Amino acid sequence: FSSIPSAWCMRRRSERFLVEREAASAEVLRILVFSLYIVPFLASAVPLSLTGAGHNTNYQLPRISRPQTLRGGGEMEREFGLVVHDVESSAVTLAWNAYKDGAKYEIEIEGKDGNTLKNTISSTMMRKKNLTPASVYTVKVRATTDEQTWTPFCPTVEFTTLSEVAKRMAAPTVMSREETACVMQWEKVEGAEIYEVEMREDGEKGGGAWETVGGGNGVKGEAMRKKNLFAGGAASGCYFRVRPKTVNGGEATEWALSPPSLRVTPASLPPFLSSLLGGPAGTGLIKPDGSPVPIASLAGKAVGLYCSASWCPPCKQYTPMLATFYSQMKGLGKPFEVIFLSCDKDEASFKGYHSKMPWLAVPFGSPARESALATLKVQGIPMLTILGPSGAIAEQNAVQTPLNPATLDRWLRS
Repeated sequence: FSSIPSAWCMRRRSERFLVEREAASAEVLRILVFSLYIVPFLASAVPLSLTGAGHNTNYQLPRISRPQTLRGGGEMEREFGLVVHDVESSAVTLAWNAYKDGAKYEIEIEGKDGNTLKNTISSTMMRKKNLTPASVYTVKVRATTDEQTWTPFCPTVEFTTLSEVAKRMAAPTVMSREETACVMQWEKVEGAEIYEVEMREDGEKGGGAWETVGGGNGVKGEAMRKKNLFAGGAASGCYFRVRPKTVNGGEATEWALSPPSLRVTPASLPPFLSSLLGGPAGTGLIKPDGSPVPIASLAGKAVGLYCSASWCPPCKQYTPMLATFYSQMKGLGKPFEVIFLSCDKDEASFKGYHSKMPWLAVPFGSPARESALATLKVQGIPMLTILGPSGAIAEQNAVQTPLNPATLDRWLRS
């Protein structure tokens, strides 16, 4: 039995050793945690004052320096929105979102040969020249507000310059603008059956990516109207570019996308027209069925102010002619509107006469109606005063003017 106490003692020693080792490991872990997390926190946040017998000096733990960077990763990709605005055979135009007011940007363009080009600018759009035709490049951008602390570079974007023989159409141009829409037009290319149209929107802080518009089958003809634009209001804008294609999707003799259009911004209502119709606080306009329409819908359009009355024989002859012209211009997508200013003697006569018209009217009971008639100095009816998109008077009375598309185009230039 002498071996039993000996074995028992050895087991007890082993258990005690394991307990002591675990305690030591826990103590080491506590020290590491304190050193790695607590001490740096105290060092950066709270000065540590050490005073004692014979000591009159305050001591502070040294602050731990940390790398100075601003945001990064996926947030930078979303923040900068770097996009190739246009690419040529020996140049590229780049655009990106603004980082902060007063920021500067470093743009780094690298070719496949390893040659790197760097620029530092303050704007959010840059055109870089002297590139090699038909070559692949990558580009990235970063920002600073003090020229010492930089954001990380955004993810790289790749582009290929055009060949020196690449064919491009001229940039699209604006046919008309409205508050939330615009009509774009471009040159006709022989052999093209459809056109691929791309649009890029931007706002006060910068731009977005190019997207195909007009449907997946392309646009037939040399013009298109794009609605639901300018969600950001007056600071919004957009660009368009186009290239010819065939119906089966093939490119028409290897055309590249055209240069972008000039920046298209929302049209605003001319102050004279706004004041004439009662302004934003006025009663607005109404359709023949009585439903309301805001006067802001007239922005960017040629407007005919039609002074007429149901009791007037010449008006009854002219109104159908104007209605035919109005419907034809609307069918062509022209930015044209007519506003009926009634000279009737009562509201019932106004409603009966307006119900036979296809355009808008100032409500009979609105103070703006009588005020507008006085401002226009109406002395006889029918009278059709034309205002161009800028608010300028194109014709004081167009009743005797031929009504055709050429006439409207002239009004639109006023």
